[in-house]
Amino acid sequence: MRGALVAALVLVGAGVAGCDDEPARPATTEADPVRLEGDWTKVGSEGHLYLQVNTDGSRHYEIFRVDLATGDATQVTDVPGPFGVSTFSVSRAGLVAAQAPHGVDEIALMTSDGHLEPVPRARGSSPDISNRGDLVALRPVGKRSWELMLRERDTSAWRRLGGGPTARAAWLDPTTLAVVDTHDGHTTWRAITVEDGRVGPRHAVAPGRYVPADYGVRDNGRPLLLLGDRGAPALLWEPGRPAERLPPAARRAGCLSPDGTEALLTGGGDLAVLSIETGDVRSVGDPGTRVLGCAWVERRFGPD
Repeated sequence: MRGALVAALVLVGAGVAGCDDEPARPATTEADPVRLEGDWTKVGSEGHLYLQVNTDGSRHYEIFRVDLATGDATQVTDVPGPFGVSTFSVSRAGLVAAQAPHGVDEIALMTSDGHLEPVPRARGSSPDISNRGDLVALRPVGKRSWELMLRERDTSAWRRLGGGPTARAAWLDPTTLAVVDTHDGHTTWRAITVEDGRVGPRHAVAPGRYVPADYGVRDNGRPLLLLGDRGAPALLWEPGRPAERLPPAARRAGCLSPDGTEALLTGGGDLAVLSIETGDVRSVGDPGTRVLGCAWVERRFGPD
């Protein structure tokens, strides 16, 4: 299972407005298109990276795809408006994004020809798509609270699964979600079974406010989540086991490799790859623009 609750270490489910902790790069123009730079051979030789890339030196982001076998980088979305793509997720079933062509996030699925097609009745953020095609997203309720909504594959109806001020969700398996939130100053999690909406007991993860940044599956088949807390090293966590704090460089961790052994470091400045086992970091280079988040997957989606 692969996906990306992208930008969670820098920004989670809030649209790209308000993400100003680093100086903006010089603005680009229509005559000066973004060129995504980097030594992609340092990442790996197989699979694809999906990167949330700043295209105007301010707050507009689009998704680029890098073919690691060839090093070719292709822009796969083109969203009008001031913000572009706010968050996105990729799984074996496809690509889903929160786009904001009119300044308010709405959920859209990528079609086979590479277009983002809005999902009916789907205003919200932090969408995530399971390997079988089910969608989960956050819908705002009031100013500071969210509802967790589920849209099962081949249906058009959304179903409420729960809510709260800081809840975020990640798929543990095709039928179960881990809902991560903050309770009494600690990050906690509960399992929700999507068929019947049954909510399991609350379990502690770690002190502080952490949110899912990405998830995958270890070689032994156990689900693996990358959790981020703004400004603090990320945590690697398997439900039911103690969370593992990653090295300081992982403050910028954006996504896990398909096998869960490495993490791509994004969020500003040079891109790099962190070995989770050894803590070693290898530089990919300056991308030439800000990269807010990523997904590292085996299968490609989007236009040629």
